[in-house]
Amino acid sequence: MAQKDVGEVRRSQIVMTYGPGSIMNLKSGNASISIIMGDPKSWAYESTGEGAVAKKQTIIDSRLSKSIKEKYAIKIDKFKLAPVEVQNKRSGYETENHNKANLVGAIFPRMMMCRKCRSIKHLDDWEVEDKSVRRWCANSECTPNHRNHSYVLPSRFVTACQNGHIDEFPYAEWLRHNGKHFEKNEPIDNSCNHTNMALHQRKGLGLSSLILSCKECKGWTSLAGIFSKDGLRFMKCTGRKPWKVDEDTDVDNECNAPLKAQQRNSKTLWQPIPMTAIYVPPWDDKTAMQLQHNDWWIRIISRTSSEDRLRYIEFNLEDINPECKTQFTAEELHEKVETELDNDKKSNVDLKIDEYKALTNNISSIDLEHFKLRPKVVPDNILQFVKQVSEITKLREVRALIGFRRLNGLNPQTGIGKDVLYDENNWLPATEVFGEGLFIEFDLELIYNFIKNDPQAINDFKKIKADLSDIDKKYVFLHSLSHIVMKGASIEAGYSLSSIRERVYAGENQCGILIYTSASDSEGTLGGLSRLAKPERMSKIFKHSYLNAAKCSNDPLCAHGTLSESEDQNGSICHSCLLLPETTCENFNSRLSRVMVEQFLHIYNIHT
Repeated sequence: MAQKDVGEVRRSQIVMTYGPGSIMNLKSGNASISIIMGDPKSWAYESTGEGAVAKKQTIIDSRLSKSIKEKYAIKIDKFKLAPVEVQNKRSGYETENHNKANLVGAIFPRMMMCRKCRSIKHLDDWEVEDKSVRRWCANSECTPNHRNHSYVLPSRFVTACQNGHIDEFPYAEWLRHNGKHFEKNEPIDNSCNHTNMALHQRKGLGLSSLILSCKECKGWTSLAGIFSKDGLRFMKCTGRKPWKVDEDTDVDNECNAPLKAQQRNSKTLWQPIPMTAIYVPPWDDKTAMQLQHNDWWIRIISRTSSEDRLRYIEFNLEDINPECKTQFTAEELHEKVETELDNDKKSNVDLKIDEYKALTNNISSIDLEHFKLRPKVVPDNILQFVKQVSEITKLREVRALIGFRRLNGLNPQTGIGKDVLYDENNWLPATEVFGEGLFIEFDLELIYNFIKNDPQAINDFKKIKADLSDIDKKYVFLHSLSHIVMKGASIEAGYSLSSIRERVYAGENQCGILIYTSASDSEGTLGGLSRLAKPERMSKIFKHSYLNAAKCSNDPLCAHGTLSESEDQNGSICHSCLLLPETTCENFNSRLSRVMVEQFLHIYNIHT
């Protein structure tokens, strides 16, 4: 392994699982390495994003850019795939592949512990293995004769705040604040720097059995209470941003958000803020993608008038055509640019509005490169409340990463916390996937009548503590029904739930769900999910759905909402019924309630 190479990760995980600012655990030989992924600036390093192939890994999606600008006030011209390029073997090289581009991260946390002697020290205080990032303990009992190195492990604990900052766990400060002398049972000498600490595990599994000690001053204390609300009240947030390329000059020394201890692998340390767009006609951005090389598209549309754009195209056409591998005349290219810009002006900032129109306003089939839809006959047993079922044999989805939040971000009660947005460039990290699925449109008037007037539905909504408008209630109903249908589709198609995704259309005059699966391959998936739109299979799916809604192994506690009582956004729900893998749910398992859907399906005799 070359110097400073740490490990590998699947490309599909890079954006939404291990995006900039997240913590990733990797293996480097026999050593465990924890790194924090570098911010988007690191994607443009000469060694990462400037290669010929990496430069081409760019996506232009005008609808998505427009929606992001409206919602987050960030001007985005394009989206970039992770700059990963693996070159195949070539003659004259060694047998292994040679990475021409890669991702950058910083070792974090930098407090490390020996797995044998349990000593805790900073990264720089351990022995360095030649030509690697691995560190090992030089204690003779841990590494006899300096052979078979005992590699150190990254700290299990870190600290973070709701403003997005993250730092090391303050072991020395914790000992200084809570420690007692081992023999004298009195407060320790606070003049000790605690540079020779150890963390031992006594009998038991709780934090009280983790004993932090200092070999110099004989002080000790347990880690009990580090996760409590005021556990680190004696510490102020350092404002550190170790994922930033320019961290030394980008420290928030005025952060007043409370500091909290977290386990290094906690999900709350990095929660992505995504936005997803599904391609629907006529917004194909075909011309923009043809002109993406060397940013010709961005250069052309930066001209404010049609005449200026034509003059610019005429002046640069000799460079545009060979660089972008096109053969346009100036007039042809100008016409295509103007047509695309006109289409962009017509797009709605709410992405789902245009998507819903494309999914519902077509009574005949659509057969385009990235969008293929065929309406199907609605089976008799769901005809009372379903208006349309469509088989979608091809779709294209762009998932952009706007930023992230830590510890759930903003707390509405205290007003503390904020999102960390990637707003320093004119582009955002993204992935492009292709897949297939099925779309179901429900009878809007019938659904509204049910959620407003059915006593069971009204009672079920009371279990959700958040204030809900009529549109919010419709979303809860459709979202819950979507989860139940996905379970039924999983049983019928044989797909795992983690590979299926949802898109709920519950806005004004909308009442539908899109269930789909996707892959990074340009050919998409094999069509097993879209074929479920056939009438006989759709009928079976809803029968499975009724069974999933009617029973939960945690009833009657789940049905009464007892298991979700601490959640403001959820009603009668638990892990045994509606909660699905995070990759599946578009709203992170929020705004769900099962009993009302069971009542609805029972009324319309889906079980018969």
